[in-house]
Order: sequence, then structure tokens, then C-alpha cells
Amino acid sequence: MKTGQMSCAARARRESYVGEWLREPIITDSGDDPAQQAEMARRKAYTARMFRISTMEFQKRTAGDSLMAAQRDLPDILALSGGVPIQVGNDTIGAVGSAGSSLETDDACAKAGIAKVADLLK
Repeated sequence: MKTGQMSCAARARRESYVGEWLREPIITDSGDDPAQQAEMARRKAYTARMFRISTMEFQKRTAGDSLMAAQRDLPDILALSGGVPIQVGNDTIGAVGSAGSSLETDDACAKAGIAKVADLLK
């Protein structure tokens, strides 16, 4: 099998089955701009991964006149709830980002996603 064929076969399998680790965004039709939602979710996940805390915690930590407020100005950082780091022990191995609902729901969805695979993270 040629490389292009293998890539297409892998893509078809991925599109037909959402496995334990999904590396691409899942976009639902909520009526809002899906590209904007995907970008916000990606940035929330990035923020949670980079700082190794939830974006809700990051938002609180950098609010107001905090000395850490300048961290919000770094590229791709988004200080909105909905990003949660994926941790194995003390190591942060990735993150989940959710966008498109209220901030509370986005946060709950990201946490629920991690809870769904918690047994695999041990």
C-alpha cells in the first residue's frame, strides 16, 4: 500500500470511529460559527496545556492587576473557561478544550471528556 493510500485508509477509519484519543476537533451544529468555536476550543486546550491548569483557574490567576496578567497577551492564549489539562500523575500530557456554550457548560464538557477516559490515564 502506498503512503497516500495508507493516509486515506487511516482517515476513513478515524472518520468512522472516534477512538480513545481524538486529535482533531469535534464540531457540532449549534447554529454558531463552527470555525470560531473550533478555534476557541483549540486555544482553550492550548492554554490549559501550556500552563498545566484549567482555563478557569488561569482566568482567576491572571485577573485584574495581577503580576501575571501579561500572560493573557501571549499568542493563542485564551482566558475563558472550557480548557482542562490531561494529567497522568504529575505530568500534563495534553488538554481538552470546549467552546460554543456558556462558559460553565464548556468547562463541564471538557471535564466530562477527561472523566470519560480517566481509567486509561493510569
